[in-house]
Amino acid sequence: MKLGTPTVLINCAAAAINGLPLLSLRPGAIAKTIQTNLLSQFHTLQAFLPGMLASSTGGTIVTVSSVLGYLTAAGLSDYTATKAAITAVHRTLEAELRLSGDEERVKTLLVETGQMATRLFEDVETPNNFFAPILEPVHVAREIVSAIDSGTGGVIRLPAFAALVGWYGVLHAGIQRILRFLSGIDAAVVKATFTKASEKAGQRGTLSTRSSDSDVELVDVDTK
Repeated sequence: MKLGTPTVLINCAAAAINGLPLLSLRPGAIAKTIQTNLLSQFHTLQAFLPGMLASSTGGTIVTVSSVLGYLTAAGLSDYTATKAAITAVHRTLEAELRLSGDEERVKTLLVETGQMATRLFEDVETPNNFFAPILEPVHVAREIVSAIDSGTGGVIRLPAFAALVGWYGVLHAGIQRILRFLSGIDAAVVKATFTKASEKAGQRGTLSTRSSDSDVELVDVDTK
């Protein structure tokens, strides 16, 4: 490779969220989300992992996923499915490196975050600012760099509530429903989608009104 042997690979890709119920998703939109969020991870791993394994210095593989892979918010079926999948790919890679005896040569770091202040979710209001504050990307980046510099792998979950998502799955279904209702997680994306659609409808209505006004022509009539 022209730039030398790769030492760090960070898989952090996500297509724009569709924010639609499952039955409203078009096949093309689903395919784009899977291609961008999931298949890209397979491609980069197959491209860069061999070089790391062959290098005397090894390397670090970072997978940036999301707590939504566990919490599966309404309106994000395609997004959450891919985030759950890339976490599974990461875990499988960990097992394979351990089995081959390469876990010390190539470190793995799984990063699972809540909502970040990026354009991806800029229209979505966080369900709960106290328990689930919006993360600044620079804060997440610092945590990743620190872990890479220390030469350790493992898991980073941010903010604080993200550390508890592993326990969510063992809770009784009734308790899960109560927590989802109280957090507002299932209404957040639906609300954002409705608001955005209303704004677009309003804009179209304004443009239509302007167009109608421009079609009116004033004509002077001689009544003499």
